Amino acid sequence: MNYFFDSGVISCGCGSAFLALIAKKNDPRCPSDFRPICLIGVIQKVISKCLANRLKKVIHSVISDTQSAFISGRNIIDGPLMMNEILGWLKRSKGSAFLFKVDIEKAFDSLNWDFLQSILVQMGFPFRWCSWIDGILKASRVSVLINGSPTLEFQCSRGLRQGDPLSPFLFVIAMEALSCILRKAESAGLFSGVSLPNNGPSISHLLFADDVLFIGNWSASSLLNINRILRCFFLSSGLKINLSKSCIYNIGRNEAEVNYVANSLGCSLGTFPFNYLGIPIGGNMNTAKNWKPVFDKFKSRLSRWKSNSLSIGGRLTLLKSVLSSLPLYFFSLFRAPLNVLEGLERIRRQFFWGSNADKKKIHWVNWDTILSPKEAGGLGVGSLKAANLALLSKWAWRYNTEHTSLWRRVITAIHANASTVWGDIPVKLSIPGCWKAISKIEGPLSTAGINLGSWEGDFHSSMVKKMLHNSEAVGAGTNWKWNAWLPIKVNIHMWRSSLDRIPTFSNLVRRGIPVPNSACPLCLVSEDTIDHFFTSCPSVCKIWDLIAGWMNSPPFLTFSFKDIINHHMFIDGSSKKKKLYQAIVSVACWSIWRARNDKVHKRKHFHIETIFGETKVLSFLWITNRAKDLGVGWVDWCNFNFHM
Repeated sequence: MNYFFDSGVISCGCGSAFLALIAKKNDPRCPSDFRPICLIGVIQKVISKCLANRLKKVIHSVISDTQSAFISGRNIIDGPLMMNEILGWLKRSKGSAFLFKVDIEKAFDSLNWDFLQSILVQMGFPFRWCSWIDGILKASRVSVLINGSPTLEFQCSRGLRQGDPLSPFLFVIAMEALSCILRKAESAGLFSGVSLPNNGPSISHLLFADDVLFIGNWSASSLLNINRILRCFFLSSGLKINLSKSCIYNIGRNEAEVNYVANSLGCSLGTFPFNYLGIPIGGNMNTAKNWKPVFDKFKSRLSRWKSNSLSIGGRLTLLKSVLSSLPLYFFSLFRAPLNVLEGLERIRRQFFWGSNADKKKIHWVNWDTILSPKEAGGLGVGSLKAANLALLSKWAWRYNTEHTSLWRRVITAIHANASTVWGDIPVKLSIPGCWKAISKIEGPLSTAGINLGSWEGDFHSSMVKKMLHNSEAVGAGTNWKWNAWLPIKVNIHMWRSSLDRIPTFSNLVRRGIPVPNSACPLCLVSEDTIDHFFTSCPSVCKIWDLIAGWMNSPPFLTFSFKDIINHHMFIDGSSKKKKLYQAIVSVACWSIWRARNDKVHKRKHFHIETIFGETKVLSFLWITNRAKDLGVGWVDWCNFNFHM
């Protein structure tokens, strides 16, 4: 590495890599059906990372604010917000304009190195820095893997490597040249961007890496001039526009006129809404049909999972980590209507309980209880409504802190001289768009005791979400405290049991499900309730006596299931010892309930000694693998011969 920083040359072999061709489709027939993937070496990646860490501290000063990719303080969602607000303002003011969304072919793979070096020099980067970049680029050598065998190595002459930490920054530097050209062209009158009211900025284009979106006052000559500019940019940079995949969108003009220009350019005429960076532009997000991509994501993900093959703990984990995160991108910009939230919650609810289109299952616990935090007796899933409000609330905080950002200047220009929310944030309710919907979350947040206008310190959406969840929490009436030494499925079983929401015969009868006999399946005398089964049934009481004797604990003098949950609280000793006793009792409840179900559904015998032995084995495996520094062997565990 010292040699590189002194000379600007990477040692021979350190920049070599294999290039693998990954098929894009099941039956690839031509080179375009493959995606070339090339992994760079460790030494080159370390060097690139060092340079990238230095570059990212200053790159914001040389890249215009129309570019929002890879730069600290700028967000991918800023562009869609601005574009939706500008469209709403144009429609309200009955203006005529165009949007021109262009596609760059193989952007990272075709960038001209000489062009990049020229831009670096013109931006004022020192000679040594430029030589380092030149050394990294020219060290690129690859061998193509064909049927697993590498071809002869050859020297690369253009493009940036995917996965190189420096590549994103170098690419936005190259794209900054396009921004400069467009600003000069606009100054020369070759085309006109959209000038916003109230001394607002003129917006002619937005960039996110290689995603380019032009906007301007309608003029056929403007579009032709933009096409000429893009042609010149291609000849110098190597970044070619694929016009067949590019689209023109019409605002307030005759469709035939716009279609004629589109045909002249060789691109297509698009319709609203369309996707920009994965976000709908120009659509009414108060209608459920525009949320179809979110529902499709849910269904696509669920089609890969088999809920019947997952335990309830596995379903809860996927529900919290995956299903809850799928709509967050849309939630960051749009306020979801009530019917959309209800539809998404219905999908999550059915997945959690294992229901599907062909088979309905009992939803044993109220969904609002499941959404509540664990501290309030729920499972901590969290509502999608709270997630939506929390993500939208960040816009208010950003408006009050990012005073010079482009998106803030756009919002201020469009919504100036209107009513305000949270003190001084303007919103003009006559203009449809995202900002109007965002302003309306002030009411729900105020109800939860959240005032963004007086927020102090750092802001995190998760903080707002937690406050909303606490305000929405439904008291579940359970005294079960989750135990980290137990699997999720055992914790959920104990949680459900504490709520009396497990399928005892009495609970099934109460829900209108016919059973041959509601008596306890073990003693056949008393009604099969949770309190009787776990505390009064003679067979189960014998198991508790065996467990109490093994643990050297007081006898189980219990009259309800809640007494079983609280048994560990009367054990003398440390909190760690009480946690251990709680875990063992929970495993016993799990084993007893499973044996009971095997007897009812599989006609198996209910062996007291077998259940007691299973409790010892499972508790040893689960607890010793989860508890830190317990240090107990199997022999000592069987004799309960250890101190805590």
